[in-house]
Amino acid sequence: ARGRGARGKTKKPMSKGAEYMFDEEEKNRSFGEHLVFYTGSCYLTGVGSGITVGLFEGLRKGRELPSSKLRMNAVVNACSKRAPMFGNNLGVLALLFATSERTSQYIRDKDDMLNPIIGAASTGFLFKCSSGPRACIAWTLMGGVGMSLVTLSGYATTVLHRTPFRDTVEDYTGVKLPAFGRAAE
Repeated sequence: ARGRGARGKTKKPMSKGAEYMFDEEEKNRSFGEHLVFYTGSCYLTGVGSGITVGLFEGLRKGRELPSSKLRMNAVVNACSKRAPMFGNNLGVLALLFATSERTSQYIRDKDDMLNPIIGAASTGFLFKCSSGPRACIAWTLMGGVGMSLVTLSGYATTVLHRTPFRDTVEDYTGVKLPAFGRAAE
């Protein structure tokens, strides 16, 4: 809300962007926000994973080398070989997933738990469609089954750990809410 400052000037709100406190608000994010978030976070995760793999690979290859400079060079070379490859592959997977998920939502005209599963299966299909039918089917199934497990585990966690609103309010504020459907005590 806007208010008046000391000299009568109108104050501007501190944040102009959307801030999400609840999962329901997150669903209202635009396609561009999802695309940038998924692609960026997966790219950075891939680069970090590639650096880790490259570090171990470089240390393993550098054992036989005589000097520490050569060992360090082996580690740097392995990291610079693996990090971009992992980052690019995960970034492309995230790009395909965000696009497939949104396309599924648009075609089905529903926003439910099936969209990420369809998106992940489509991503596996598109990512490996040029590698032959076996790889394509395997990646499609891995994507669909993997996202099914992730989606169902998230749903199960939500259902199992759901706390009634009235208990949460009473626990944190100490305010006793009236009982709905029963006579107040």
